[in-house]
Amino acid sequence: RLGFGKNAPIVAETTTDLYLTDTERKGLRAVLIAAVAYVALIVLCCMKGFPFAPPEGGSFLQGKLLKCITALIALLFFTLGFVYGKVTGSIKKFADVIAMMQKELASLASFMVICFFAAQFSYVFSNSNIGTWIAIVGSEWLISINASKILILVIFTLVAALINIFIASAASKWALISSIF
Repeated sequence: RLGFGKNAPIVAETTTDLYLTDTERKGLRAVLIAAVAYVALIVLCCMKGFPFAPPEGGSFLQGKLLKCITALIALLFFTLGFVYGKVTGSIKKFADVIAMMQKELASLASFMVICFFAAQFSYVFSNSNIGTWIAIVGSEWLISINASKILILVIFTLVAALINIFIASAASKWALISSIF
């Protein structure tokens, strides 16, 4: 209710945003029905003789279901979002979906660029064994200077701080740091 800081204005909160409109309720009901139908279809596809059936004598862990779970989850969210948009009227034609996807992907462009270069970096690291060499040389250096755990933590913090100067996105920083450390 109160703003932050000294002399911050007092802002009255309204509860109108807390209630769903009839259109939104209708959309959520349609999403629930679509989700149940989607899950039922996946369960049906797991029966014997269908695409996601477990191999003979095996379990679902060895079957095709878990191999394409990422695509199934993405398709689930796409389907539910499309159903909600159609029922609420925010999606009038399929071109609206493409426009919405373009808008959201535009916000991810910088992350995708960093991920591309992080993937290239990881590939070069894994195939050239430079990572192993750096790890051995670095560990020998830390042993030679008698580095304590605290010093190692300080060095890592300084490297992370240096990265913070150049990369603002936390996800991009993680994509870069996780491949090295």
